[in-house]
Amino acid sequence: MSIRTRIRVYGKVGCQMCDAAKAKLDMLVLEYEFIDSEKLKLHELHDGWRDDESVDFTAAYEMYFPNSLPLIRFGEGEFLCYTEAMKEAKQLVAKRSKPAVMELVEMAEIGTAAHVEKRELVEA
Repeated sequence: MSIRTRIRVYGKVGCQMCDAAKAKLDMLVLEYEFIDSEKLKLHELHDGWRDDESVDFTAAYEMYFPNSLPLIRFGEGEFLCYTEAMKEAKQLVAKRSKPAVMELVEMAEIGTAAHVEKRELVEA
């Protein structure tokens, strides 16, 4: 089972915290889309303002995180600041990794059971 969440990083080119967020997501092997906030048409009405999320980003940036970039959005959730977004990213990786870990545990248990059965046959 694959856990896929659309991740968007809103920031500016050359922003150190934006680069840190992208590096951390790369390190966690999470795919993301970088959106240059300076290219969004923030203060004008335009076709597609719902599709490009410019109105959502502007509201979050102006009301909750003034002068704070990057803002990161997981799926259709709220915009998060760097610190909260990295917590979310780690939780996402843990959820993604859990099935793989459980599979390894099951394989180890099967291997142990097979080893015990083989030893019992040899001893008999």
